[in-house]
Amino acid sequence: YLLKGILIVASPFFRDMFSLVQPVKEHVSAELERVPITETLETSDALMRLCYPVDDPLIADISFLEKVLEAALKYQMLEAIKILKASLRSFVGEKPRSVYAVACRLELEAEASLAAREWKSTSSLSDFMTTPFSSSVDGASYIPEMATMTSGAYYRLLQFLRGAHVSAFT
Repeated sequence: YLLKGILIVASPFFRDMFSLVQPVKEHVSAELERVPITETLETSDALMRLCYPVDDPLIADISFLEKVLEAALKYQMLEAIKILKASLRSFVGEKPRSVYAVACRLELEAEASLAAREWKSTSSLSDFMTTPFSSSVDGASYIPEMATMTSGAYYRLLQFLRGAHVSAFT
C-alpha cells in the first residue's frame, strides 16, 4: 500500500491522475482505492522505495535497472529518474554496450553518448578494416541487449566507432 500524498509529490503523472474527478459510488466500500499498474511487484517495489524516505534500493543488475528506470520514466517520477540515470551511468565503465542499448531504448541521449564515448575509448579501432567481421569492432559490438534498440541507433554507434561521423555524439 502506498500513500497518495507521496505519489502526488513524486510524480506529475499521479498528481494529474488523482486530480481527476472520480465517479460517485453508491455503495462505498471499505476497500482502499486501487490503481492497476503493469510493472512487476519487484520493479514497482524498487521504484516506490526511491520515492519514500527510506534507503534507496541497491540495483546491481543492469537489466533490472532498465525495468525500474522505464517505469520511472513512464510515471514521470523525476527524482527517481535522476537517481536511476546516475546508477545507469555507473555501469558505463564495465558495460558500455549494455548502457548504450538501454539508453537508446529509453531515449536517454546523454547516457547513450557517454556509453558510446567510453566504448570507443576502450576499443582498438586501428585494424577494423583488416580483421574478419566477427572479430571487428562492428561484428563484435553486438550483444543481446541490443535486440530492443533500433537499427538506426546501432548504425549511429557503428559510424561513431569507425570515426565516420564524429559529430554523432558531440
